[in-house]
Amino acid sequence: MKYTRILLAGALSAAALLLTGCVPTTAPPDATESAEPVPVPTITVTPDPSARTADSPLEPIDAYALCKAQTIGFYVGDPGLVTFADFASSMVVLRDDGKHFVYVEASDGNREPALVDVGASNCIVGGVMGAPEWTLFGSMVRVREAELEGMVNMPGETG
Repeated sequence: MKYTRILLAGALSAAALLLTGCVPTTAPPDATESAEPVPVPTITVTPDPSARTADSPLEPIDAYALCKAQTIGFYVGDPGLVTFADFASSMVVLRDDGKHFVYVEASDGNREPALVDVGASNCIVGGVMGAPEWTLFGSMVRVREAELEGMVNMPGETG
């Protein structure tokens, strides 16, 4: 029994020595005493650019979307068969009178295959989001870019 007590006492002493090495001997410095005050960042709230109101002026992308929506009825048949060129491939130009000239090529799957690629929508629209001002909207045959440049500020359409 005496031998068991010696072994048990030795094991407890060894365990105590091992644990002592894991515990720091000095307390860490108090973080509030030694640290400099952390500056609080200034937060500037900027309005969300997508949060536009009815009084917001039309942007080119708005004129493009309005023109497509306004002219889809000119392509008779299933509107799901009409595809418009994307914004980057379309022409949207701010005119001298502050309105946008829009030209969007369209492929009309309702027409005979030989005529599918001959259509385009064109519009002249200005104003604000809640009240677009239409000068012109409709569909037309496709034209070359040089011809479009002459249509942007058509005589009699400005002012």
